[in-house]
Amino acid sequence: MKYWMWKYRTLVGKYLPVLLVCTVLQGCMDKSYNGIAPDGSSPYYTTEQLPVLLVIGVPDNIISKGTGAIDYDEDDPWADKEMFFYAFKRDLSTSFSDLSKDSGSSCLIDGSRDGENNIAGKAARKNTMDQYIAWTGIERNVLYPPDYIPYDFYGYFIDDMEISARDITRTEDAITIAITIDGSQDVMSAMAELTDEQLNGHEYTDREKMEIMNYSFSSFTAQRGIHPTFLFNHHLSRLRFSLSAGSTAAENVYVDSIKVMSKARGIFTVAHKSPQNMGVDFSAETEYRPLALTEDDGSRLRTNTYHTDGGVKDLPVGGSLLLAPDDEYEVHMFVSETTNDGKKHTYENIFTIRSNSGSFSPGTQYSVRVTIYGLQSVYPSVTLEPWGYGGHIIIDDDQWM
Repeated sequence: MKYWMWKYRTLVGKYLPVLLVCTVLQGCMDKSYNGIAPDGSSPYYTTEQLPVLLVIGVPDNIISKGTGAIDYDEDDPWADKEMFFYAFKRDLSTSFSDLSKDSGSSCLIDGSRDGENNIAGKAARKNTMDQYIAWTGIERNVLYPPDYIPYDFYGYFIDDMEISARDITRTEDAITIAITIDGSQDVMSAMAELTDEQLNGHEYTDREKMEIMNYSFSSFTAQRGIHPTFLFNHHLSRLRFSLSAGSTAAENVYVDSIKVMSKARGIFTVAHKSPQNMGVDFSAETEYRPLALTEDDGSRLRTNTYHTDGGVKDLPVGGSLLLAPDDEYEVHMFVSETTNDGKKHTYENIFTIRSNSGSFSPGTQYSVRVTIYGLQSVYPSVTLEPWGYGGHIIIDDDQWM
């Protein structure tokens, strides 16, 4: 399905009452740019050029930054995290291979103005005092063209992964990146959409709402304080481990390391004319690699630390693991025990974990409780927990000014 058709059907379902009124007033409108400004005039008239302002929503769950997970109960979970953005003219003739440095109005935002042969997204970080982003490259200001041409905005987050131009592929309809995960890195992306607060935050008429929908995002929406807002989706599955004692004999058994076999190489589609195709595809990978659980700060899991002394239940172990979604995972848990004669014994417990839902899904978190009965006797259970994307944010445009 072509992108504008998918987009229009999505909006129809969400704003049906508005669309019905609009149909009576002026006939059906799709969200593709039709060459006519909202007031019916030619689009090629001069208006004030406004800066492109992007807003980062605050999800109510978790992201990770290569050094372990960061919870969203912190004051600023996006602090010091680098994100990347693209923006393309909403037009069937637009190619995602076009570069902002030489494509005229087709590509509004990418990294090509900030570095030679830079075909990645334009780098940015969130401001410390608000939810707007600040560009970090050479070009620190991006302006909308002086007309009402709408653009689609895409953002992605790959944590501390190191990628090069040869890992990025830009085609007519999509932008993909070949990535390799290590178990500690979050992978996220989003396409900016109108929020309910933006559309209903003022007493817009039905016609005005339709114009906002049709011309988001452009100088038309920027004039009204409506800016592209991103609520990032997680694309990996997250595992958290805890220990419980099955018997008093387990109190001297220590967990020294946990490794999970996972696919590591995938193709990350960070922008697509059909947004439902965005995400990470690991299907072409056949190799499984052991990805190790670390501490929250990314350091190696501490030894002689994690055990069920005193019958403690659900003792958290380390940070978390971010893995390629799969039907099941093979877990390697290395444990040790020092007997009364002073000798240290070690053992590698290997077991498979499965989810009650049938698979470990992207953007989903799972709690893996391991009940320990002895050095060679451990039993896991898996519980689904909330994760995924989310967020509720209202931006006061005066705050940015």
